[in-house]
Amino acid sequence: MTPKKFIFIAFLTIIFYFLLRFIGWEFFSQTKLWQRIINDNLHHYQLGTLLLLVAFIFLKRKPTLKDYFLAIGSGMIIDESAFIFKIINRDLFDLVWSSNPILIFWDLSVFIIFSIIIFKFKKR
Repeated sequence: MTPKKFIFIAFLTIIFYFLLRFIGWEFFSQTKLWQRIINDNLHHYQLGTLLLLVAFIFLKRKPTLKDYFLAIGSGMIIDESAFIFKIINRDLFDLVWSSNPILIFWDLSVFIIFSIIIFKFKKR
């Protein structure tokens, strides 16, 4: 898979989760199902990490599928990369997570750094 396609798939994954979160907050925030989803302990960065592990361990002989798993898993991790602030400072995390412009800026910054790294290593 080309670096451009890899980055594009990761970007689509980030957009998908951002739109899902936005739609959920805007239209379903008062439902019991949405409250259960928000308050559970399973996050999609954990699922993204699982996809990365599956790709590296079980998909060595299927490079195309491996690349898709890596791109989607990376996008899932980047989308919730703001959770790093939860470890550093809870108040900073609450600020970033509750403000869409700050969250978009953070995710975009992480995505740009990720893209630069992918272009450097995928070309080798």
